[in-house]
Amino acid sequence: MSFKELPIFVLESAAHSGIDWTHSLLDSHSQILIMPAFSFYRTIYEIEIRNSIDLKRKNNDEISEIFSDLFLNDKIYQVKRRKFIYNEEEKKIFKESFCKYLKNNNDNFYKKIFFGLHYAFCALYKKDISKLKCIVIHEHVTWHYKKYDLFSNVKHILVFRNPKAAIAGSIYKLRQLNKMGKINAFQFDHMILDMLCTFEIYKSNNKKFLKLQNEEMHENFKYQLMRLCHWLNIEFEETLLSQTFLGKEWKGESVYLAWDEVKEKPSEEYYLEKNVEKRWRNVLSQKDILLIESIFYDYMKVFGYKFDNKMNFFKRVKGYYYYLTLYLKQDKYAYSKSLIYLRNIIRKISILIFTYRVANFFKFK
Repeated sequence: MSFKELPIFVLESAAHSGIDWTHSLLDSHSQILIMPAFSFYRTIYEIEIRNSIDLKRKNNDEISEIFSDLFLNDKIYQVKRRKFIYNEEEKKIFKESFCKYLKNNNDNFYKKIFFGLHYAFCALYKKDISKLKCIVIHEHVTWHYKKYDLFSNVKHILVFRNPKAAIAGSIYKLRQLNKMGKINAFQFDHMILDMLCTFEIYKSNNKKFLKLQNEEMHENFKYQLMRLCHWLNIEFEETLLSQTFLGKEWKGESVYLAWDEVKEKPSEEYYLEKNVEKRWRNVLSQKDILLIESIFYDYMKVFGYKFDNKMNFFKRVKGYYYYLTLYLKQDKYAYSKSLIYLRNIIRKISILIFTYRVANFFKFK
């Protein structure tokens, strides 16, 4: 099987559900090609939309320099789970290999970049391409999933968990990140859209998705990994039982223990469902819980999560009211606060009605 014929598996997640943990388990498998937490279409979006760079108007050398410089210098690639180019010498090897691939292939533009980046990564880390059985790409969010139809042999791995736990983790981290100590409207809408989009895509394309439930992963670890191996059509290896990035031990992350990566691996009890529940209950208010249970009513039903509230018509209306009226504020207001609030309400309504199409319109990365 040639490099370009390798099946592609897109690793995606619903909000704060444990995607980096899943990635770290796949990292050292000898038959998997996986770059450290590199999201292909999110990176393309960052370059072309956020930075206003028209990649199609650039030559091969310029494209290679743009990506190589991003991986070496951009702040998001400085953490252990993302960093893979450490100095100018490594940047040169990556850039030259990437540029060589671009020059020697005439595929679709984005397809050529996708395989070129993975080819350059293999060259940098001296990976034997002939031993690989699949490529796993850590796309993270799900609203780019349709773009992967560009490739002929694509399936998806969906990592998800109780929406109350997932959203609480995101809220907790964003409260630490934001200067005002609160969640702004765009951030909150981003996590809601992420989970709603994940569920909508799962419902309509469930044969293309392997669902990995965070809670089940912790409860029956090895069995779930064997399911994953079957989906990827690879052999089970003991490396799957250890967390690594680029083959080096990774102790994990938890927003409740550290700003980013933890220094000491948490005990097994830390991930017990009762302890997870204590953490999210300390973050979410009663209004938050009703909001989440209303918006994600079907999601929770399908995946078997328990409700705090007895969900009748009036409860759900109240939950939707909270959704539309809470988390409307933002850090700065360039013009009328009332108009900003109105825009944010329109965005919230659009997320409920148009879900998948909203991401590009409102420029969610």
